Amino acid sequence: SAQTEYRAKYSVGKEDAIRKYKEMLQMNSALSTHIQRSGLQDRFVSHLARQLIVSSNIIAIQCLEAERFSLSLKVLKPAMATLGEAKLRLADKKNLLTMTENNLRQVRAAIGVDENGAFRHSNCTE
Repeated sequence: SAQTEYRAKYSVGKEDAIRKYKEMLQMNSALSTHIQRSGLQDRFVSHLARQLIVSSNIIAIQCLEAERFSLSLKVLKPAMATLGEAKLRLADKKNLLTMTENNLRQVRAAIGVDENGAFRHSNCTE
């Protein structure tokens, strides 16, 4: 039926993306808990932070491919916040930041906004 076709077309990747988003939220919660207990200098905190950042980037790209743009942005937000922690020690922090910024740029391009969140009008000529 038309309703079944509609669901099949517009729910592609939705359930899986939401499940992965929830897993990432649990990871973010665990990271916050360990930061409160041990501080940003702890090696386990660094390990969890790196895991969160890499997972967030992978999930964001999967959401982007499934055209789940807002979910993709939500997934990248904790990664950007974690990378913004000045006292957090990560061996490859610069590479992780570059990867996250590139993925964020891809999501913004797909949505059609610039880095300030303003819509780009590609069809307009001034």
